[in-house]
Amino acid sequence: MRTPARGRARKRVVIVDDEMAVGNMLAACCDMWGMEGIVTSTAIEALGVIAETIPDAIVTDFMMPGINGHELVRAVRGNRRFVDVPLILMSAVPEAAAKDSPAADAFLAKPLDLDETERVLRQLTAGERRTRSRDRR
Repeated sequence: MRTPARGRARKRVVIVDDEMAVGNMLAACCDMWGMEGIVTSTAIEALGVIAETIPDAIVTDFMMPGINGHELVRAVRGNRRFVDVPLILMSAVPEAAAKDSPAADAFLAKPLDLDETERVLRQLTAGERRTRSRDRR
């Protein structure tokens, strides 16, 4: 098990999936990777948690009842406070997710490959936050 460097805060990852078993499994993996996984089961709940925590990354399922992952990505990208937070969409049909939500930073196919999931999370949360807002001038 890897642990974060001394004196360094753990990266916070908001996980959004209506299948709590998937969210809880991913949160447990985040813990093993030295990150803090915060699980929510709806996009509405996630928006509240995102506003409170300003996470280092957001991982959301694409197909959820109510507000789906694509709509969540649009809502997050539409808020200046969160424009630079990396967004990862998970889906059993990642091609559809990629087509419908080009504003996401990465796509993960379900069932998740945990090595790939860890690699993507580490890559997107490494160093300084990206400056997507500067790219939109």
